[in-house]
Amino acid sequence: MNKSLSRVFLGFAIFACASLNPLAQGQPAVDAPAQFVSPAVGTTQADKPWEKFSPEGGGFTVLMPGTPTVTDQEVPFGDGKLVNHLYMVQANSSVYIASYAEFPMAVTDPAVIKAMLDNARDKGVAAANGELRSEKEIKLGENPGREWLVSIPGAGIARARAYWVKQRLYQAFLLMPEGKGAEEEAAREAVMSKFLNSFALISTDAPR
Repeated sequence: MNKSLSRVFLGFAIFACASLNPLAQGQPAVDAPAQFVSPAVGTTQADKPWEKFSPEGGGFTVLMPGTPTVTDQEVPFGDGKLVNHLYMVQANSSVYIASYAEFPMAVTDPAVIKAMLDNARDKGVAAANGELRSEKEIKLGENPGREWLVSIPGAGIARARAYWVKQRLYQAFLLMPEGKGAEEEAAREAVMSKFLNSFALISTDAPR
């Protein structure tokens, strides 16, 4: 599961970040370098109570089943780099991730945002050798976003949401084992909804 998690989240998060700058300039998107390494999955935290988590400066709050491992990833961007801040919990064979990255410019053009999210979807699904089960446009307040449901062989089901908020890309990602039967499927969907629907912006800490 760890290897598949690394592939799919690297695809959604890092390709999304790396592709923004060329798209904003009206140029073809570029891939993140193949040598980039995603973080290791944190220590398993079974049966931990859910906690409201809000990192300093993150501008968001989310419910997670335990205290997350914090990782700052340097992501290639144009001629330089930016930092993707990841907060991750592994609990009961599932992996929960919230993240944000701040860019040097605000992005408001719907066409640019759509193209970037399309590229992130394609790269993420391909990197995980996954199958896109569903996709829909969503919003967080007035901020545009996208949700994906992806089946990943040997890992389970991943549901990811991404939002653009001025100069920031926010993401929430959950990977869970695939349920066996209707009851397990319903339980999985309930947990996914609890996590993803708890993600909210904090106005006092929101980016400029």
